[in-house]
Amino acid sequence: MIRRVVGVALQGVRARPGRSALTMVSLFVGVLAVVIIQAGFGAVKDAYSSQAILSTGRPTTLMAIIGGGMQSYERSDAACSALQRILAPVGGGSAVVVETELVFGARGLETLLVDGDLRAVFPYPLRAGHWLSDHSTAPPEVVLNEAAAQALDVVPGSSVVASVREGGRSRSLVAHVAGIVYDSQPVGRAFMRLDPMADWGLALLGQDGATLYAYAPELDESALRSVLAVEYERAFEVPATGIQRSDKPDDAGQFFSTVSLVFSAVAALSLLVGALGILNIGLATLKERSDELSLRRSFGATRWEVMVTIVAEGQMLAVVAAAAALASSYLVFPVVLDWMSRGLLVSRAGSPISAVLVGVGASCAAAFVGSLAPALRAGRVPIASIMRV
Repeated sequence: MIRRVVGVALQGVRARPGRSALTMVSLFVGVLAVVIIQAGFGAVKDAYSSQAILSTGRPTTLMAIIGGGMQSYERSDAACSALQRILAPVGGGSAVVVETELVFGARGLETLLVDGDLRAVFPYPLRAGHWLSDHSTAPPEVVLNEAAAQALDVVPGSSVVASVREGGRSRSLVAHVAGIVYDSQPVGRAFMRLDPMADWGLALLGQDGATLYAYAPELDESALRSVLAVEYERAFEVPATGIQRSDKPDDAGQFFSTVSLVFSAVAALSLLVGALGILNIGLATLKERSDELSLRRSFGATRWEVMVTIVAEGQMLAVVAAAAALASSYLVFPVVLDWMSRGLLVSRAGSPISAVLVGVGASCAAAFVGSLAPALRAGRVPIASIMRV
């Protein structure tokens, strides 16, 4: 029975190439919209999340402020090292950051003096060169973000002169450009190691204060908060107050939910248009095929076989349309993604598997809905109608 139904359905598709092509065009547009919207929206959402991580830290990153005047490098380093020993085995990390401003050439840059593993918390991707060395270097290393590297017109391996202000005085030092990173910031920033051998860095630590970061993907927030509080108090001999989340997990949640609903509605309308096109073409074709269907009934075909034949024709067209739409999406998707991402860092890979599966399923579902009414009417075509011919 199955082979006979498939054969008859294939004959029906071939017998009406014009209408079959119109049906496939309707489905093609709907499926292409579904695939591009889902794949593009997912990629842009992931890209937005990655930018948020670069700006505020990985999910469940905690921070504690180290007030100026009460800290020293030894205490800050002790707290950071203790946290690093505890958190590194569970995939986490810790870092102490002193935010200040240094003048490189004639440009003032926000400069982050780093102790510990900053990229475990803020995974800045390297664009060139390498990250700061774990040990002291002479001359000191500096890593620039893309905006700073472009403004200073330097590349890894270059040397830059930085001016440091200490208590109203200014002193200069030569720094070696180790690398360039992307940190999602539009303004220039520099990263340097908080070197215990450099008295100017320790002076800034005492002057400006610092921030202690902790991150551990395998610990929940309460457990991480407890670990951070214990090590902070052990290092600084005062209770940790004001521990808070550095990351902002829910900032864009409502926005993305709303956009997702709007995009889903657009995709659903596109598929609805395709289903209505199949319905219209199927009903119009059914009047022309009433004699054919009656003749098949007279030769022993059951109502069920006739109905399945009509549905099978729609499914054949749906599969072909879905295949064409998916092939096109691999060409169109990168272009649309560039437009939707607005400069965010997103993968330029083809449509993800989930979008492919949704596209095929949506095409078949739309074809089924559109061919259901014609199939039901075809099943009710009386055998006697052929006798009137």
